[in-house]
Amino acid sequence: MDPTRRSLLPRLLAIGAAAVILLAIIGGMALWTIRLNQQIDQQNRQLTQLNDRLGQQNQLINQGPEYHTLNGSGPLAGASGTVTSKPNNAAGIIFDFNGLPQLPAGKVYEVWLIDNNNHASRVGVFRPDVFGAYRLVSNRSLQGVKIVAVTVENGPNGVDQPTQTPPMAGNVA
Repeated sequence: MDPTRRSLLPRLLAIGAAAVILLAIIGGMALWTIRLNQQIDQQNRQLTQLNDRLGQQNQLINQGPEYHTLNGSGPLAGASGTVTSKPNNAAGIIFDFNGLPQLPAGKVYEVWLIDNNNHASRVGVFRPDVFGAYRLVSNRSLQGVKIVAVTVENGPNGVDQPTQTPPMAGNVA
């Protein structure tokens, strides 16, 4: 046997083993890199979703309430009201009235929401304080409402439909 041939075999085995180890390391690093990229992609998707939700919430926060004015006429001339509602027709309305005359016993003011079909829906009844002021809070919405109106009705509970042309009203559509 040739002495150069014997010494070549261990070298080839060592080079082969080193190549296998190197390929295993490279393969492991490739798999690890792929997994890290998948995790980064997943976190980026989650971050995008959170940013979208935060943007929507910021829009809601930055949207202020909507204000509408009611004006009195006839027996309520000089009286006024403000309707404050949440943006996007969300539920929650505040009705503030000022300058309302005192009512005789047995009478109440009644607030109405009038829709596009002129159907009146009652909100509530009240009697103003001695200064002619009152605040009425409702969990209703202005969705589909075109006019807010106030009438004088028989008390103490009001009526199911207005019995007169409203002496105070305002457009909210």
